[in-house]
Amino acid sequence: FEFFGKENIVRPEAAACGELMLDILRELTPITPEIALPLYVAISTDTGCFQYSNTTPTTMRIGADLLEYGFDAPNLILDTFYRKTYVQMQILGRALLESIRFLDNRCIVSMIDKKTMDFYGATSKDMDGIINQLRNIRGIHCAIFLYQIDVLEYKVSLRSDELVDVSVVAQYFGGGGHKRAAGCIMRGTFHDCVNNLAVHIEKQLDGV
Repeated sequence: FEFFGKENIVRPEAAACGELMLDILRELTPITPEIALPLYVAISTDTGCFQYSNTTPTTMRIGADLLEYGFDAPNLILDTFYRKTYVQMQILGRALLESIRFLDNRCIVSMIDKKTMDFYGATSKDMDGIINQLRNIRGIHCAIFLYQIDVLEYKVSLRSDELVDVSVVAQYFGGGGHKRAAGCIMRGTFHDCVNNLAVHIEKQLDGV
């Protein structure tokens, strides 16, 4: 680990920063429904709604404990993961339509440029969730989604199954994340970015 700051709290076995925050807050203040709700959101997003491989029995127990505070979890999950605006669905459709499979169809990539975002009136928030839909395609071991944030500059999201540790890929390009969900900022043309990512992904897929 590369530590920074005066104080570092590191628990590699924790599935989400929400788990760490809960432990810290328990030492400082009684947990209320107003505190429990954002902690539940933090944990559910970092675990892909408790689906990612980083989810542990401890994570599930913490989630159950937070549910005891009585907030509307079903609607919370619906709003966080599934309910989309019309613009978000248009962008998602565009991203799926223009996606490309590569590395013997084991990987998939899609990109939304600034011109397309402006056409739909979309913002960075409207890009949320697209990468997960790409990852859910049968036969895909690693999904890549990029959207343009400046001239020759892209925000990159990576998702994978057990065959690819995308945190290693993201860290190489100055980013970070979890084994199955990571991201970074890359500069260059779209094709340059994908080619550079593919080199590192292919090594893992082929066991090099």
